[in-house]
Amino acid sequence: MIDLKILDEVGELDTVVAGVAFHNGEPPALEEAYDAKTYHTILNDQYPLDEDLNREVEAFVSLMEREGVTVLRPGRHRGMQQIFARDVGFVIGDTFVRANIIADREQEMKAYDAIWSQINPDKIVTTPDYVSVEGGDVTLLRDGRILLGCHLTTDFDHYSTARTNKYAIGFLKGLFPEREIIPLQLIKDDHDPYRGVLHLDCAFQPVGEGLAIIFPGAFRHYSDYEFLVSLFGPENVFSITREEFFEMNTNIFSLSPQKVIIDSAFARLKGWLEARGLEVLTTPYREVSKLGGLLRCTTQPLVRRY
Repeated sequence: MIDLKILDEVGELDTVVAGVAFHNGEPPALEEAYDAKTYHTILNDQYPLDEDLNREVEAFVSLMEREGVTVLRPGRHRGMQQIFARDVGFVIGDTFVRANIIADREQEMKAYDAIWSQINPDKIVTTPDYVSVEGGDVTLLRDGRILLGCHLTTDFDHYSTARTNKYAIGFLKGLFPEREIIPLQLIKDDHDPYRGVLHLDCAFQPVGEGLAIIFPGAFRHYSDYEFLVSLFGPENVFSITREEFFEMNTNIFSLSPQKVIIDSAFARLKGWLEARGLEVLTTPYREVSKLGGLLRCTTQPLVRRY
């Protein structure tokens, strides 16, 4: 059995689920895109090839395995995109929360059955039908608080990029009464990847010992950005540009408080992290990025050591 333990985003990684990309099916039609980055990719005839996606994902997995991480994989199904393991569920403490992902991705869930069978069923919670929440919107801070990216206005169903609703706040409060849930409202746009924010991890990421990467233009209320800056301190925040947001500079992945994996294209971020004492490992992920996710999106941590 897998003894779940995730207390924050940066503890030393022991066991993780990583998505697969061996056969993703035919490129979707423009009207079938359910995030702004994929919409942009299709519109500009840049949809990535299976072999390129698979090469990047497997190189990332090999890098984690060389670092001593146990990497589990979902069952492989031809013709189905299975790269983004983060959103089908997430671990808080010793509890696995099965997400209500959007209808277009429901078939992905079955591929994880063999992994979930290794978890104590008493530690698996399935979200109610009225609760929408995906793992990319859930960030655990080291002080125990949960930051929740969300869309709280009445037009939630209007956006395919709105993935976490107001009911998720109460659901998580009830499930984890000892933790404070802090909602952060994100700007949504289904077609413009320079403006619309799919998940919180596309705009914010804690890293290292008290550092954070943030895109200021991601939040419906600028006060949410100011809150994050005050939480970490201006000297500890790497504020990214809109172009870096488009390239997904916040969506990196921590192996420990001292070591992080980032896309090899993120030169400015790499320099900033190394100047603050972190060991930075790089892997190419440009093709995967065309589908609206990056390194954090590809992973679902199950166990970190503290």
